[in-house]
Amino acid sequence: MSNNVTLPGTGIPVETIDPSTFGVTSATTSAGNALLTFASVPRNVSKGMVIANSTTPTSIAGGTTVLSKTATTVTMSANAAGAGVGNGDTITFTGGQRQRTSIGPADGSDQDSIGAPDDAAATSDTATGGVIAFLKRIAGRLTNNRPRYVSASFTQLVRPANVTPYSPNDSISNNSTAGSVMALSATVSDVNDDPVCLTELLLDTNDTGLAASVPVRAFLYNSDPTATSGVGAGDNATYSNKRAGYLGSMSGTFRAFSDGGKARLVPDEGGYIITKPSSGGVTVWIQHQTLNGFTPSANSTTIDGVVKGFQGRA
Repeated sequence: MSNNVTLPGTGIPVETIDPSTFGVTSATTSAGNALLTFASVPRNVSKGMVIANSTTPTSIAGGTTVLSKTATTVTMSANAAGAGVGNGDTITFTGGQRQRTSIGPADGSDQDSIGAPDDAAATSDTATGGVIAFLKRIAGRLTNNRPRYVSASFTQLVRPANVTPYSPNDSISNNSTAGSVMALSATVSDVNDDPVCLTELLLDTNDTGLAASVPVRAFLYNSDPTATSGVGAGDNATYSNKRAGYLGSMSGTFRAFSDGGKARLVPDEGGYIITKPSSGGVTVWIQHQTLNGFTPSANSTTIDGVVKGFQGRA
C-alpha cells in the first residue's frame, strides 16, 4: 500500500510504500497457468515480491514470486494450482525492493523515474520529472538561501604626476580638473538590483607619504558621482560633490610599511551600509578624501581599494 504526502516545506510529492500491496483479479487463471490478470496491476508491484491468494490460498503455492508484469498482468514464478485463481480473488504482494520511502513522479506513472545526471532542475514543486531534477531543485534552494560574501576591487586610482602637498579635507583623485576626474567603480553584486551589505574597505597605497598614519575617508555612491557635473573639485582641492547616489562614507588611518601603507576603513555611521547597487546594475563607486595634510612621496602614486561585505538571497 502507499500513502501520498509531500516533503515538508516543498510541496514535492512523496510516496511512502508499505511492505505489502494487493489487487483484485479481473479474470480466472486456471491451474497450470502462471499469468494473473487485473484491471490495473497495483503500481507498487515489482519483480521478486511474494504472491499469495487471500481468497483461495491453495491456488498459489507458497514462495511464488513476481517474474514480470505489465499494466494489466503479472507473471508468477510458479503455475496456479488446485482449482486455480478465480475472477475477483484478492491477490497480495509482499516484500521486494520497494519497501522504502521515495520521491514519486508527478505524473503517477508506474515506476519512479530516477532521471539522468544532466537533467535540469525541476522548475516547480509540481513539475513532472525524475528524482535527480527534484534534488537539483532542492539543492538550488539551499544554495540560493546562503549568504554570499562580497570582496570587490575598485578601479585603481592613479594620482597626477606631481608631489604637491595636500591640505586637510582635500580630494585625492586622478586629475586636478573636476570635469576630468575618473569614476572608480566595483562590481559588488552578481544579480542586478540585489541589495548588499557593505562592512569595510581595505586600501593599499605605494605612497609612503600618504602611508605615514594619514587618516582618510571614502565616499560611496550607487550612481556615477562624475555624471552631470557631480564632481565639484579635482585632486588636491577641498572635497566637493553633489549628493546624487550617495550611500555613506567609511574612514580609517593608514599604517606605514617600508614600501607604502594599508588602511582598514569602516562606516562612519553604524556598523554597515545596506544598499542596492546601481539602478538595473551591479556597481558602486568610490571617491577619496584625506583628513590630514600630507606630501606625496612620488609622482603618480596609486591607491587600490577592496570593499568587503555580504549579500543575502531571496
